[in-house]
Amino acid sequence: MARKRRKNSTSQASTREIGDILEDIVAEMHEVPRVSVEKRVFLPPRDGSKSKREIDGLITSETSGIPIRIAIECKNENEKTGVEKIDSFIGKLQDVNLPTQLGVYVSKSGYTSGALKRAKDVGMKTLVFKDTVNKISGVIFEAFQSIIYSLLTITNI
Repeated sequence: MARKRRKNSTSQASTREIGDILEDIVAEMHEVPRVSVEKRVFLPPRDGSKSKREIDGLITSETSGIPIRIAIECKNENEKTGVEKIDSFIGKLQDVNLPTQLGVYVSKSGYTSGALKRAKDVGMKTLVFKDTVNKISGVIFEAFQSIIYSLLTITNI
């Protein structure tokens, strides 16, 4: 399911290569028992077309027999992430049938106010890489707790 990107032929580390390192760090922070962490995963769109969509990091686990998948998008850019990048990630998640509430966007340079508002409107978590080491585990824990709460609520109906 995972497919490798082509290497860049430049001698200095490119933005893409530094972005790959960012993705690797974020993914390796979650390597724990009973949790699958995949990097640079290509998922098929829900419409069945052949062009797959890339998810930078996909964390998969199971709670009460229900699979939970958390998608992570990492951006290594010098400018703040704008609303158009958040919208693009929202569209990608919807296209591969992943809930936006289980989406995590990691930016090296922060976010515009419009991007933060858009992410909040759909329940997406936004993190800045310099803060990520301390916060991302908490975000993932919250997502799992939310699913458990939802399952308990459904069971009580």
